[in-house]
Amino acid sequence: MKILNKSSLLGLFIVMMGQPVAAEDFVEALQELNQAKADWFVNAFKRSKDLDEVTETIPFQGMPVTFRHQHWKIPHESVCRDVWNNQKQYAKCTIAAKQLFVSLCNTPQYKRASIEKSRSRMFCNTAETYQPVQTTVKPSGSAGQISGRQITDECRQAKLDAFMNPSTKTANYRDQVCN
Repeated sequence: MKILNKSSLLGLFIVMMGQPVAAEDFVEALQELNQAKADWFVNAFKRSKDLDEVTETIPFQGMPVTFRHQHWKIPHESVCRDVWNNQKQYAKCTIAAKQLFVSLCNTPQYKRASIEKSRSRMFCNTAETYQPVQTTVKPSGSAGQISGRQITDECRQAKLDAFMNPSTKTANYRDQVCN
């Protein structure tokens, strides 16, 4: 009859309370406890260094903002990747993402423990460097200037649209935006 239950701290508690237990069961329970502690430390270390690539979706302003991060860095191309094929939705999502990153950078709850500080720095760095995609290209004679990144993103989206929906209209739009 086993008195000690595998992977149960209750078994160790019973041993500590003076109840009889087989030596091999006690050793096995201690090994399991040590393994659980080692696993906990490894997982805590991985979380603290953000070693595993993680995909997160955070609802913001009624829109789910999805992005990946690893080593406390968010690759810009991963932001809103799930709606990349819908130009209007993608543009709205990237604008919401920029605002989300700024908001999370300024959130006091992320300023306490070391993981939260690293997370806060990740959001602050991304908030400083991330540029949302614009959906419209202004004529060259307009007062507003557009960045090369916006033109590149617009061209990339136009090429994708033309590939996904081959028509004269999408091809003409692609040619207009990319040339």
